[in-house]
Amino acid sequence: MSKQPKSPITNLDNTILDEEIDALPIINVYKSEYGIDVGKYFKETGKIKIYKCLDTGYRFYYPFSMVGDGSLYDLLQKDPYYYMPQKWEYDIVLDQLDIKDDILEVGCGEGYFLDKLKEKNIKACGLEMNKGAIKECEEKQLSVSEELLKDHLNSRAEPYDAICSFQVLEHIPNVRSFINDLSSAVRPGGKIFIGVPNNDSFIKQDKLNYLNLPPHHMGLWNEQALRSLPKYFNFDLVDIFYEPLPKYHANYYYKVNIGQKLLKFGLLGKLGSKIFNLPAYILLSLLSNKLQGSNIVAVYKKR
Repeated sequence: MSKQPKSPITNLDNTILDEEIDALPIINVYKSEYGIDVGKYFKETGKIKIYKCLDTGYRFYYPFSMVGDGSLYDLLQKDPYYYMPQKWEYDIVLDQLDIKDDILEVGCGEGYFLDKLKEKNIKACGLEMNKGAIKECEEKQLSVSEELLKDHLNSRAEPYDAICSFQVLEHIPNVRSFINDLSSAVRPGGKIFIGVPNNDSFIKQDKLNYLNLPPHHMGLWNEQALRSLPKYFNFDLVDIFYEPLPKYHANYYYKVNIGQKLLKFGLLGKLGSKIFNLPAYILLSLLSNKLQGSNIVAVYKKR
């Protein structure tokens, strides 16, 4: 019998087994979609367990040995949609920064947010472990280091005015130490910006979203979990922002909310799904600003 894991947020035995998923369909999807063999990440188990922290509502995948390594991200980076030049959360955070601020971005990818900060003459640097992404940043003459946050803090004397982490926390199994490092990186009164997929949004309908499963993602964040963090860390919640549905996700939104449900009605449902696909896409694209997208950003202030 496997040991019951502690909550990655509270480090307490306050977790329950919420769900189990077979690993084989995930392995097959990676092979068919990307030509990537992720079987090595599931050698210890053919089952992925999802546990829930009862104190925070945070859900996480277990065992942690399923977490992806650098070789996985090197392969995923080849997808042109993996690092997108424009993200909704960039503008949300830019509106709350001052030109005098000194900013650190953890997991800066190819430096698209650092580019925006540079355009505003805001001093900033980034941390990134993907060598291909670092090369892109260097070509744009951005200040980026290949090091973990903990190691970076050991070599820096002064705290930052703000720290940003976009689409990073969901990849990390041991989140408690990482969030403590985020808090340690900023001065008292400084801001911490955390952007993650919102697993209370429409994406929760897609049970085989391979990029929201191990070995890519190790945690399922939502508003409840983000609101709980000030109880366990040295910062207070300032605000939470929700992404409007991007137009490029309109078809995906239709598929998981309507299309998949129509398929349950057999041949007639399959036909209906195809017929309504285009008009639904057009309608959802027009209404996208009124619909909730898949991401969420929480803003905290260091105590």
